[in-house]
Amino acid sequence: MVRGHAALVHELDKLATTVLRSANRNSVDLVLWLKQATSMLPMIEFTRQCDLSGLEAQIVCPVLALDGDGEGEIFNRQAREFYDAVGSSRKQLVSFRSADGGGAHCQVDNYNLLQEVTYDWLDEVFATSPPAS
Repeated sequence: MVRGHAALVHELDKLATTVLRSANRNSVDLVLWLKQATSMLPMIEFTRQCDLSGLEAQIVCPVLALDGDGEGEIFNRQAREFYDAVGSSRKQLVSFRSADGGGAHCQVDNYNLLQEVTYDWLDEVFATSPPAS
């Protein structure tokens, strides 16, 4: 029996909603709300527009790239490729290890470590020398 296209799309949307919401419910819900969407398909279409491929060399401001070893090989490679391609002379890639906490996507398993690393980096970026006397 061949399923209709609409039924297949509905099942895929239901699966994507279940999987993604369990992985990162707040982020998914925020994008759905912003796009006034009731299903995952508009969100997937929206995220396709959020692609920096080919633009990385034009990024010249300070960049902090973060990844965790629990995100998997593909995401770790993407983080490294992004970092390597960024045109900024002031860039840093921090790879969190699960053993230290922070290995999950967006470091949801250790927000304290994420904040410590991020704020230390911001302190360095925005540090200014005291005026000469």
